[in-house]
Amino acid sequence: MIKTKKEKQEFVSTFEQKIKDAKSFYLIGYQGLTVKELEDLRKKLRAFDANIGIIRNRLVSRVFKNISVSGFDEHLKGPTAIILENGDYIKLIKQLSAFSKSNDKFKMKVGFADNKLLTAGDIKSIASLPPKEQLIASVVCGIASPIIGLMNVLTGPMRSLVVVLDAASKKKN
Repeated sequence: MIKTKKEKQEFVSTFEQKIKDAKSFYLIGYQGLTVKELEDLRKKLRAFDANIGIIRNRLVSRVFKNISVSGFDEHLKGPTAIILENGDYIKLIKQLSAFSKSNDKFKMKVGFADNKLLTAGDIKSIASLPPKEQLIASVVCGIASPIIGLMNVLTGPMRSLVVVLDAASKKKN
């Protein structure tokens, strides 16, 4: 536990560096979660190159002021944990959303990814996105469908000619 002013300053400087190194971070409310549930969350976060830390709100606020990140102070009320992530933040958000559905005491407060503040609504929207592969498939289908339609239109007269010639050859026989 951090007690002296020097320890706090050292902690703040190391934590600043951790936040700067992270691709994204999230503030979560964990009040009411058991130690077992938190450990389960920690295990799930490791798969996404993320970790969770429970840090005093005053220290987190000081770190945010030092690195010029704003918009988080109103979310630093009550028991708050911070998740630092270095992998794919969309997959992490989907995992956190799934964890939130199974644990109603787990609340996503706010996040920060791609140099943007993510509200709880933004996080829900990201979590509801279909998988990347499905999005790519729908874009490819949207690009390919006019080409397939054009191909059908251009080959239509040729198909009709083949049908007419086939009918004529059957009639002669």
